[in-house]
Amino acid sequence: MKENQSILSAVISNNNLSEMKVAVELTKQAGKIGFDWPSIDFVFDKMQEELEELREAMKSGNQKEIIDETGDVLFVACNIARHLNVDPQVALKGTNEKFIERFLQVENLARQRHPEQSKYDLATLDQLWNDVKKNNQ
Repeated sequence: MKENQSILSAVISNNNLSEMKVAVELTKQAGKIGFDWPSIDFVFDKMQEELEELREAMKSGNQKEIIDETGDVLFVACNIARHLNVDPQVALKGTNEKFIERFLQVENLARQRHPEQSKYDLATLDQLWNDVKKNNQ
């Protein structure tokens, strides 16, 4: 690395990365000079801290703060994934697919069990979700 060049330069200049991949690469590069948590336990503590800050931002109603704190939570989630050697993009894709599969089943069950309804209360849908989840394990 050149004397005046940041260790982050390669990440900053790469416009082909998803934001999740950028977050992983930023924390990986920063770790190369010692700016990293010694264990994942510290990253989980950081997540708790960021969630509390997000709750405070929500209480304030300041949308800019809410956006900033939401970004911090997502950044830490990507750092957790990095510490676990998990590609967050792959993990999220799998979760999205799982959600779609389960939700489609929930919709079908709702129509079967409650054909007279087109909208359902959360308790009903949550119970159906748990039924689907249990049957898919």
